[in-house]
Amino acid sequence: ASAGSALAGNSGQEATALPMGDSQRLHAGARAYPSGRERFAWIAAALLLLGLVLTLPFVVKSLRQSPPTAPVVGRFTIAAPEKATSIEAPQLSPDGRHLVFVATVEGRPGLWLRPLGSLTALPLPGTEGVRGFPFWSPDSRSLVFAVGNELKKLDLAGGAPQILCKLQTMYGRIVSGTWSRDGTILFSDAAGIYRVPATGGEPTVALQSDQPRLYRWPLFLPDSRHFLVRSGVEELHLAALDSQETARLLAADSQALYANGHLLFMRAGALFAAPFDADSLKLRGEPFVVADKVRASGNPSRGHFSASDNGSLVYDPNALTDNQQLTWVDRAGKPLGTVGPPGEYDSPRLSPDGKRLAVARLESQT
Repeated sequence: ASAGSALAGNSGQEATALPMGDSQRLHAGARAYPSGRERFAWIAAALLLLGLVLTLPFVVKSLRQSPPTAPVVGRFTIAAPEKATSIEAPQLSPDGRHLVFVATVEGRPGLWLRPLGSLTALPLPGTEGVRGFPFWSPDSRSLVFAVGNELKKLDLAGGAPQILCKLQTMYGRIVSGTWSRDGTILFSDAAGIYRVPATGGEPTVALQSDQPRLYRWPLFLPDSRHFLVRSGVEELHLAALDSQETARLLAADSQALYANGHLLFMRAGALFAAPFDADSLKLRGEPFVVADKVRASGNPSRGHFSASDNGSLVYDPNALTDNQQLTWVDRAGKPLGTVGPPGEYDSPRLSPDGKRLAVARLESQT
């Protein structure tokens, strides 16, 4: 079954997800088998209604010669938390052992954590009201997330979330960030890309943003000095901590991730990978399709996919939240009728006379 079919009809099925070590992978029937030396194995999963695709062996030499066929070895569905009405922002830990996501339960969004060796996800206390995309520390022990106008850090070993800094915007959805191995955090905010120590403090501008250079979605590269950003003209740029200059890498409709010698990004609703040398900071081959259909949301667009250092990939196979239907209801909650076709809608506002509705809608092609 494809990820799409799992999404449509197999949400009740589950399979055990095991820690993704070098000595163990999942087979199609949820059987374990030795992976040998598959250094470039990809694992794709989708949560709530997300299918999990396991072990897509890529070899650097073949990548440089021709696009891979990427055989699917195994797939299963990860169930949503009970009473969850939506799930978004899946983020794999760098070590590939844990998956965190935003789930809305009884109208309140919060972070949920699922070890890949477990069948269940548990809510993370102190993360209620989270917005945007959380991100991990390099050692996979802590999470950073936005609530209201605050950027917070939560240590998974225990304790309450700590406030790292104040944000300039209350609209937490646009906040996303990255944490380097030397303890620097970059995050997107109103004026561009900001930096703050992982211990907290007063943020400073690392990369000024102005039209058309609307920089968002920073991602540190392994050297902890260079990072990737998406510009407002739908391009991925290479930047550095000690410079306001950037260099264009390629066209993209979303943020970028770096994993196993590849840059992952979206174009026209599909997830692509491009061979990339993190030492020379140069592309080493043509992009190829990893998944035909991946969800994206927001403006600028943010793709719902994540990668770990050990070669795992998680993504939401909904191209859009295309099952949303605007519906009139009475005061008792009884449906009275629908408005418009299904699609992805945001920020509905009724006119004062109650006869018209204004909504924001994302067009995936433009």
